Amino acid sequence: MFLSFRASCLAALLWIGLAGGALADPPLVRWLVLDFPPYHMVAGTQQELGLRDKYLRALQSDLPQFRHSTEFASVARMSGLMQAAEPVCTLSQLKTPEREAYALFARRPYGHQLPVRLITHPHTVARNIALQQEPVSLRRLLTSTSLTLGLVEKRRFGTALDELLENELSKQVVRFSSDTLLPAQIKLMEHGRFDLTLGYALEVEWLRQHDPKVKPVVYLPLAESDVLIPVYVSCARGETGEAVMAAVNALPPNSVAQQTLKREYEAMLPKPERSRYRKLVERLGDN
Repeated sequence: MFLSFRASCLAALLWIGLAGGALADPPLVRWLVLDFPPYHMVAGTQQELGLRDKYLRALQSDLPQFRHSTEFASVARMSGLMQAAEPVCTLSQLKTPEREAYALFARRPYGHQLPVRLITHPHTVARNIALQQEPVSLRRLLTSTSLTLGLVEKRRFGTALDELLENELSKQVVRFSSDTLLPAQIKLMEHGRFDLTLGYALEVEWLRQHDPKVKPVVYLPLAESDVLIPVYVSCARGETGEAVMAAVNALPPNSVAQQTLKREYEAMLPKPERSRYRKLVERLGDN
């Protein structure tokens, strides 16, 4: 009888354990977003209505096996959380060898964006003949003039360009910390901290339309950056990151949300950039 009672207790404990496991909350994934209009909108009347904000919501709906939260992070904080192996993921971290050491990237990109542009003021172009010949060679420009380039710390633009900026051109690059990306870069450029910066055409156009205080700027194509940049879902290495990445990789390619993202991105580009984007997409398809 004692054995029967003991067996009943063990069975009850086992059932409680199984039930507790069944009722346990699914793992929480913290999605990090940058202050990166028009991709991510972290404040104002258009909060969470950025191009990638909308795609992120669709992606979260496709991953019901996880709980999801969304939080703002600067580039530096995002890098720190990734390296600390926190259960964080993002849509806004370019794939580079440096980042692959501490982050996982999806097998397929969720989209492509135009390469980065060189940004400066019209008077700087007028005074420097090297800026009047397109595409501009950043290597030749910074090694043959006294111009300096300003960038947010930890911001990346693709392996080839990053290596050039970190090594050969490091003395001509001014790095600084900021919670914002292009607005901070342009503000400091206006104050004479440096002469040039890097950003995407879509960033520039959005800023022009929504911040009347921004002085006129021009953006120029770079010889070192002339191909579309693939963008991937990425997560910090660890149990949660591996689970999310496995689930993302299992999703069907070219989803409706990805098609919508591509269509809306193209529609927001200024006409010359839209034409360039289409040509580069065609070239990508040929390969």
